[in-house]
Amino acid sequence: MEAVYGWIRQIAVFAVISYLVLYLMGEQEKGHVLRFYLSLLMMLLILKPVSSVCSLNQVFTEKLTELETDAEIAAAGSQIRQIVQASDQEVIDYVSEQALSRVQELAEDKNLEFNHGKVDFDDEKMEKSGEVVICGMELTVSGGGKQSSEIRPLLKEFREDVAGEFGLDQSRITIKTGGQ
Repeated sequence: MEAVYGWIRQIAVFAVISYLVLYLMGEQEKGHVLRFYLSLLMMLLILKPVSSVCSLNQVFTEKLTELETDAEIAAAGSQIRQIVQASDQEVIDYVSEQALSRVQELAEDKNLEFNHGKVDFDDEKMEKSGEVVICGMELTVSGGGKQSSEIRPLLKEFREDVAGEFGLDQSRITIKTGGQ
């Protein structure tokens, strides 16, 4: 209780001194700057007990950390691994979805109908680098009623476009037509 009275006394003394200084300064052109700094100091005085509560919180957190057992740490590590693996799968799903969306755009540019596709990922490279690495694609398209002689050059161009877009060797892209 004594600490609270001391804190209130500090605020009151500072307020009186601040008003006295501002009164003695009068209406000078730098008065607003002085008022600003005095109000900042007043806020610091008011928030002083909050900082002491925060330091107590830090002490409690340190004590709780000391009480954790190895089993709790292992359980937390297991949960973190599950979250990371789940988020990795979400990233792979998102990249796959975006890649197939871009493939569909490329197919439409060639007047082909994109039916479905599968994106293959290089798990070994992804584990080493931490990045999502596409290593191949299996795509199914149809020519929309075009003759096979008309479709072949379009499929070749389409394969080149997909390979260029994703930095893949053309041999890593399998394209099936709806009729095959």
